[in-house]
Amino acid sequence: MRRPELRPVLRSDYDWLYLQMTSVDVGWRWRFRGATPSPEAFASALWREVLCQYVIVDGPTRKSLGFVQAYSADFRSRHAYLSVLIDPQLHRRGWPLLGVYDFVDHLFTRWDFNKLYMESLHFNVDSFRSGIGSIVEREGYLREHTRVHSTYVDSEILALYRRRWLEERHRFVSDDSFDEESGHSDGRARLDAAVKSVSSATLDALEPDTPLLAQLGLDSLGALELYLLLEDSLPLDLDLVGVSVSVLIGLLEQARPDAEGERSLARQQIEHGRSFHSE
Repeated sequence: MRRPELRPVLRSDYDWLYLQMTSVDVGWRWRFRGATPSPEAFASALWREVLCQYVIVDGPTRKSLGFVQAYSADFRSRHAYLSVLIDPQLHRRGWPLLGVYDFVDHLFTRWDFNKLYMESLHFNVDSFRSGIGSIVEREGYLREHTRVHSTYVDSEILALYRRRWLEERHRFVSDDSFDEESGHSDGRARLDAAVKSVSSATLDALEPDTPLLAQLGLDSLGALELYLLLEDSLPLDLDLVGVSVSVLIGLLEQARPDAEGERSLARQQIEHGRSFHSE
């Protein structure tokens, strides 16, 4: 399973974090709203009122994927604020959000918080809007609250409750074991079941040679759920973005217990640099 890890923030991370939080393209979405503080002011702000924070890294490559932070903790009222940053190049990949899951689980396990708050610009919520009402609750909506460039935009106040998290966390847990029932299903049937689980679409309505995620229009949370449904049968380093329906069916077929021939062929193709890919 391709699962990111959480690593404590080091001084060597400051340059990467500074670029992520102040870039012209996406820096205005973050706390500095387009400003570029001095390195000293940035480092001070990074640790202000922080309970704990981590860099999300890719396990095999150690590449930085994102950043998570808990701050303004109120232990008497049992709540804290949660902040999340994912590298824009990984937008809607889904699997980097597993690092966010691990962080949320860490907070609810290590401390007796009743809930975690998130404050977000309205359009930032689009990346996980499918979770509102199931995992995340909307607690407030501030109209024309934040000025971005020359326009006022709405802000949303969201919350993750401990009780809801404990009820729903199984959706993001994998025991890394092979599912015998789904494993014996043919690739097409298994992908069709996964698609129906995360969307209103059916496999018959999709174009076989077009990337699956592009056709489903899933947000990051939906992409993560799809990834978790199929992960035990997919290559560890596979990125679902750009992978067509027909290629996914082929990969799922190779993972069946009775498909040793196909798996052997796939291994030979990988060794010769001809592994499955999409344009």
